[in-house]
Formats: sequence, structure tokens, C-alpha cells
Amino acid sequence: MQTVGIKYTENTSPFCAAADPSVMDVTVEAGSSTVLTGDKPVTQGQVVTYSTPYNAFNAYTWNASHGNPEICFPNRNCLTLTWDFPCSIINPGYVAVT
Repeated sequence: MQTVGIKYTENTSPFCAAADPSVMDVTVEAGSSTVLTGDKPVTQGQVVTYSTPYNAFNAYTWNASHGNPEICFPNRNCLTLTWDFPCSIINPGYVAVT
């Protein structure tokens, strides 16, 4: 298991603002014996590509807690995510692949 720290420093909505920058943990979960790579820590609006080594016999299933994910095609062994945290987020975010 890997942990990604998130530093929320931007106000992208007119309805909420971060009073002070804060660091939150994002757990990057991977299935058994899966190596997952990607930037950490991340910030609001940052675009990050997470990947795992390609295996033609794997059917990759990705899950991300916050943001706009786009699965890389045709191999599906990577995910590009634009991190987007709702106002007053209190839980850590995560990216997982199985």
C-alpha cells in the first residue's frame, strides 16, 4: 500500500475556500503483487497518471475517490486523474487498481 499526501491550496469554486493549506493522505491501493506508480503528494487540479506494469492476462479495474479519471487505452494499465476535492473534505482520497 502506498500513501499520497494531498495539499489543498486552491479555491476553484466560488462557494468554498481553503482557509489554510492542509495536507491529507491519499491511499494508493493495489491488488496483490501489483506495483502502482504516480505522483505524491498531489494538489487540487493536478493531473496525475497512475500506472501498473502491463500484463496481457490482467483485466484492470480502476477506482478513484475524487476527480475526473480517464483510463488509458488500449491496455487499461494506467489511469489519468485530474484531482478534484469537494469543499471541506475530511477523508483521504485514494486510487486503486485490481
